[in-house]
Amino acid sequence: MSWIIAAKLMDQAPPRGPGDHQGIARLAQFFSRNGLAADNPQQGITEMLRFAYRFR
Repeated sequence: MSWIIAAKLMDQAPPRGPGDHQGIARLAQFFSRNGLAADNPQQGITEMLRFAYRFR
């Protein structure tokens, strides 16, 4: 499951894009606090957003 889908399922607003550093940090911290961060969530969220926004 993607980080953004997990965020939506947990009623968390997704970051506005790969440049939304505060939104990415907030979401990564949320995942870490809730035990959903086995790897680096901030890096995973950022890479996923960069990939998605590459096609805009």
